[in-house]
Amino acid sequence: SFEKVIGLARANSLWPLPFATSCCGIEFMATMGSHYDLARFGSERPSFSPRQSDMLLVMGTIAKKMAPVVRQTYLMM
Repeated sequence: SFEKVIGLARANSLWPLPFATSCCGIEFMATMGSHYDLARFGSERPSFSPRQSDMLLVMGTIAKKMAPVVRQTYLMM
């Protein structure tokens, strides 16, 4: 749940893996900027390696063709 993610973010430093498919990826880049400051939750290091990340952030619409790729990325975590 969202409350567990917030609690995990407050307790530990998160290394999220961004998975953006459409314009939602641009919105995510804006949240990582200085205006919204996600660094206060300890997530200032977005990891682009599935084996080094703690949480998978999926932004955008996932089609049926893309679902196996998202699943494989999640399993590599």
